[in-house]
Amino acid sequence: MSTIGNGKGIIDEDALNIFTDGSSYPNKKRAAGIGIRFVWVDDSGHEKREDFAPTGWESATIDEVEIKACSEALKEAKRLFPDLKKFNKIKLFSDSSYVVNNFLLAINVWPKKNGSNRIKDQ
Repeated sequence: MSTIGNGKGIIDEDALNIFTDGSSYPNKKRAAGIGIRFVWVDDSGHEKREDFAPTGWESATIDEVEIKACSEALKEAKRLFPDLKKFNKIKLFSDSSYVVNNFLLAINVWPKKNGSNRIKDQ
């Protein structure tokens, strides 16, 4: 089970909690970027954290990098935790109203579209 939310609340101890953010400044080098924080509770009951901030992109809109932050977070989660089944759920938090408000609307549309991602992986 996975959910998406706005990040206001307490860490879910049974989940991999993922907080994402994107930023974009037009017409500047390395103008767009993302930041990701993973928070979970280990088997001993201690809160653990891991931050991830990959190289940015020269040109992208804020909405594009907010979406990119979510998709990169899920890819990085698979790399950090090869067995994601150890978590009962994944909670993905975003401060982007574009992402949060449109996720449920778009979840059924995106798989049907054959478009390409405008932001190219580097």
